[in-house]
Amino acid sequence: CWESTPDGRPGWLTDFLRAGWPCYLVDNAERGRAGWHCLPGSPVAEPVARGAEECWTTFRIGPADGYPDRQPFPGSMFPVEALPELVQQMVPRWSTTIELEVAALLAVVRRIGPCVLVGHSQGGGFAARVAQAAQDIVLATVLLEPHGLPEMPTGPQLLVLGDNLERSAITNRLMPVWQSYRESGSHVDVLDLPAIGLLGNTHLPMADTNSDAVAALIREWIDRR
Repeated sequence: CWESTPDGRPGWLTDFLRAGWPCYLVDNAERGRAGWHCLPGSPVAEPVARGAEECWTTFRIGPADGYPDRQPFPGSMFPVEALPELVQQMVPRWSTTIELEVAALLAVVRRIGPCVLVGHSQGGGFAARVAQAAQDIVLATVLLEPHGLPEMPTGPQLLVLGDNLERSAITNRLMPVWQSYRESGSHVDVLDLPAIGLLGNTHLPMADTNSDAVAALIREWIDRR
């Protein structure tokens, strides 16, 4: 999801490399090209695997009743015709390996050295937890609609939020957490995309058709650190 968009455009990895930044694309445990692993002694659980309809609603592409005819939310910036390609990017994951994934990312950060972490959704929660554990190394974090956040932020952090949040039960549950981060003080800046006129972004801003505009705003924020 970082290397290219579902409709075949260059992804944010290309954008950040063109900005002159050295980049490391991390496939955490059980993601992408990484292997699968279960912690010794952990309970065996069924993997979580999302199909097209769950992607449609969870990622706020459109309402549940719009899925059969592929009718997205008005003004949605997701390329609906590329939904099958998005689904092909989904991989199974387990709920029992979260601590392993945080530890793996922390090990990567300690190997790379001083860096800025960019994380999306669950990966945003991982990034925030690693920033807390490695404050001497993580210079800043960009959290794209994250979940699994630690109780308090470790700054500087940029919280990026898309559109139609109130139309999703999942993001409705997360909004109080995001609001607590907003109100936590000087550590956290908020990039509220619809508030600045970038309308229609889904839970996947790196896949939306205005992804280049969102990436430019993130680059500007990182450049100011």
